[in-house]
Amino acid sequence: MNSCKNPVQVAILSSYESESVINLSLIDRLLEAGVNFTGFLENQLPRHFSEELLEYPLLLIDQKSLKSLTAEQRCKLERYAADHFVYCFDYLPETATRMDINMHMEIWVNQALAAAGIQGDTMNMPEQSPAEQIRFVEERSAKYLAQPEIPFSEFTVHALRGMNPDSGSLGTILAALFDRQDIDQLPPHHDALAAWMYAPLCSELTGEKRHAERFLQVMDKIMQRRPYTPEGILAGSGDISDPLNFNGEFPGLANYTTGGRMIVDLEMFHFHAPLFASAARISHNPVFLDQLARLMHQLRTVNCDPVDHLPCHYSRNGVRHGTKWSRGAAHVLHGLTLTLEMWPEIPLKGELAAWADSIGEGLLECQSEDGCWHNILDIPITPLETSGTMAFLCSFGALIKKGLLEEGKYGGMIQRARCALLRRCWRGGFAGNCAGTGLAPDMDYYVRRPFNFLCTGQLAAALRV
Repeated sequence: MNSCKNPVQVAILSSYESESVINLSLIDRLLEAGVNFTGFLENQLPRHFSEELLEYPLLLIDQKSLKSLTAEQRCKLERYAADHFVYCFDYLPETATRMDINMHMEIWVNQALAAAGIQGDTMNMPEQSPAEQIRFVEERSAKYLAQPEIPFSEFTVHALRGMNPDSGSLGTILAALFDRQDIDQLPPHHDALAAWMYAPLCSELTGEKRHAERFLQVMDKIMQRRPYTPEGILAGSGDISDPLNFNGEFPGLANYTTGGRMIVDLEMFHFHAPLFASAARISHNPVFLDQLARLMHQLRTVNCDPVDHLPCHYSRNGVRHGTKWSRGAAHVLHGLTLTLEMWPEIPLKGELAAWADSIGEGLLECQSEDGCWHNILDIPITPLETSGTMAFLCSFGALIKKGLLEEGKYGGMIQRARCALLRRCWRGGFAGNCAGTGLAPDMDYYVRRPFNFLCTGQLAAALRV
């Protein structure tokens, strides 16, 4: 290891499967703190006791591993513990949820680091191999998409972005996905609808027109049955024939069908913009391009701050609200990149690139020295956050490749982001993701959002640029 990089300071002995929730929660805490550990670069935690584990200031061990020690191993560990710190990291009830695990792990790991006198440094963590991380993502994405009963959701879109674009099996996977969808059942919300954007690609790869035809049938129903905002923008969910959603996925959760239709949030661009682009390209129906233009205009002129051009999370009745949330800006830029993937020569290409450029100028001003951005972009006391960083790397890298943005302007920014992300990756996931979405009118909600480890196909899309 490069001598300027963080040395390994923490040994881990875990009997859990590599990608168990407990392991990932433990690793998230260490990587967020910039603490190197045994098995980081190998992408595999030690599962068997060895004396090498006793060479570091701190040993984190699970109950099963502790109880499985031989008498000789226990004696060695007791001698080690006389001058070092040993901490068991899984005193949790069997009923513990992921949220419970993350909450306890944050307390326990920080307590263990403090007791062992360990101080991390995120900027000097070694970097993972991009090719190795992409391989993990591609394998996980293919496995996810192969599930026979998988419903469409945002995770479908993310997994499709994680697939190898040159994979010979992509057409077969897409065909199986679309053939399983019931087009008489209206997708409940925009992220469940969004995967249909890939239907034209499926038809092109397989030569079977029915996938694109069924996509347009779904879109026709959506355009007729979804509510619209006062600005004439298709809302993110709802059915005008069922205002209280009694027949929907979450009965009683009215959301956009009632007062929620006043809201235009950043997620809508992630999931609706590329969907409209895909439908517009194959149907030549101007309504889809009009919807995309309306949504972009609203977000750019209302949600975005005219001073730094960074988007606030939502607007209501023409007034922007929420904060300049990193993950919110990520939704815009993921949507922008996907829109250009769905229709490379879309007539709005110049406007899309100009909008990305204006957001990029704001991002240049608030990128941290580490390379990540803060959870609230313009509030540097908030934690560094990675899902936004991943999106900015993905989008600006792709736009530079397409010749739509200048490498001289953004090349340094995305290189710093790439290095920061690779210092936080493990087995195709990454630490420091702000968990959950939802909307709030004040900053406190966004400051309090929990953080966790995230596995998403979007990581491969970012690391390929």
